[in-house]
Amino acid sequence: MSCTPGFASRLTSLSLALVLGLMAPALAQDPGEIEERGPAEKEAADPEGVDRDDGIPELTPEQIAKREAEDNEALEKIRYQVKGAHWYRVRLTSRETMEGLSRRKNIWEKPGSTPEEWLPAERTDEGAGVRLWYVRRQQGVVFVDAAKIVFIEKKREATDDDVTSIFGDHKQARERAEEGRRRALERLAMLRERHQKQLDALRGTDSKANAANDKALDEAAMAMLTPEERELLSRFPTPTYTPETKEKLRTRAVVSDIYPNAEERAFLDSYDSWVKALASFKKARALAATETGGSGESDTKGKGEGDDPKPTDKKPGKRTE
Repeated sequence: MSCTPGFASRLTSLSLALVLGLMAPALAQDPGEIEERGPAEKEAADPEGVDRDDGIPELTPEQIAKREAEDNEALEKIRYQVKGAHWYRVRLTSRETMEGLSRRKNIWEKPGSTPEEWLPAERTDEGAGVRLWYVRRQQGVVFVDAAKIVFIEKKREATDDDVTSIFGDHKQARERAEEGRRRALERLAMLRERHQKQLDALRGTDSKANAANDKALDEAAMAMLTPEERELLSRFPTPTYTPETKEKLRTRAVVSDIYPNAEERAFLDSYDSWVKALASFKKARALAATETGGSGESDTKGKGEGDDPKPTDKKPGKRTE
């Protein structure tokens, strides 16, 4: 079955949260690692106004307000998807059955020339299929290829009760995801700190000195670039943007119905120039590392996926090819 999950809503922000939520059990701290704390230690570790009985700080008023706004937006989009829609039951060649919602008068569709475009089709058309929302009460949309469908049956028209039920599922999933995400991030922060201490001990170096050295190399490399290259790398820094971002944005649009925002579209428009600028930055950083006795190979490799190249106040020097 060719399935394309997606839903044009802010619910996409929950994708990462759901993944981290699933990671939470594996990241859960071993009880053996937890030490008993005395009253004084607990008071110092748990500031007034923050409930840390479960190790997770309460949401701030700003976070609560943002969550309520996102819930309201999600509810309106659910209402839009459900209004005038019908439940359909589909039986597949694999003998699997599924039910979902569709608002289409002609339920058969096929992809258009852009990821957001869907064209009316006949069942026998190449690439034709059916898009169903809320299959198995999951957020998103599933595309089923016509070749995989044995029969399709219209069941009933959706009602306000369906809106209430689907929105309730959304809230429960959101709450579970938030809890899992907070626990996972807390655990990851602890592991990252522990790992960094181990690395510092093994290397016998001071992490602050390393950070200062990295910053100096970044500034030296940026000074070797043209103003246009510095502007591109400053506007679209790594790791927020990488050479793989273009493909990720395309995949996100196809799979999740989430299309690039204005800033992402600007990145796509200047993608080729940005890739060249990043390559120039790597070469310049390797040269700067060599001149200062650093490791050009590791530093340059890190710049492709790690720290952001930062702009410098120095005037640009001659570009080194």
